[in-house]
Amino acid sequence: MSTGVFFQSLPSDKQIRRRIHPTFSQEVREYAFYFLKVFVSVALIYLFIRTSVFDVIGISGKSMYPTYDNKDAIYIDQLTPKFSDYRRGDVVVLLSPAHLEGQRDLYIKRVIGLPGDIVILEDGKVFIENDNYPNGVQLDENYYLNPTVPTYKKLAISSDKFVEEKLQDNEYYVMGDNRTASSDSRYFGKVNKSDILGKEFYRIIPPSKAGFFELPSYNIPN
Repeated sequence: MSTGVFFQSLPSDKQIRRRIHPTFSQEVREYAFYFLKVFVSVALIYLFIRTSVFDVIGISGKSMYPTYDNKDAIYIDQLTPKFSDYRRGDVVVLLSPAHLEGQRDLYIKRVIGLPGDIVILEDGKVFIENDNYPNGVQLDENYYLNPTVPTYKKLAISSDKFVEEKLQDNEYYVMGDNRTASSDSRYFGKVNKSDILGKEFYRIIPPSKAGFFELPSYNIPN
């Protein structure tokens, strides 16, 4: 028959004193474990941000000159492109296409052709042909290119007309702003969205040009 009385064991005086006045070694272990947890948490958050949200990219080379120069640095947005398409004029960082020999390098280029576009290069000019412009229209790139800068297929003066393949879903045509010294889609062809790591959203270096990215204004939709 239950009496309704319950007994509970209490910690000993030694255990109570140990909790109230821990030894030096106990304090060291507790602080070490605490800082380890904080360090691991911060490291995981940092790793997630660098691989999935934002990353800092240092620019090497002159393929985007004069818009960007050697040793400039930008932040790229890796998150929003996962849920949306790139736009004409976006400055993107991509892996060199897998069909090129050697190690896959990072390239920085500007998106010129979008899915559904046919990019045409003729007389040093860029033309875009698509459902809205079945006869083609010259792309006005004065926002970032000097009007005197020509665009040729083989980086040299040519009177030939080049009609590139129509871009399919998730395919883009990219070029450097330094048209006479850029290895881009004119050389390695269209790029798949999966090879693009992200797009610029903020320039860090040089400080005199720091600021958020502004999408160029074109004579046709972006």
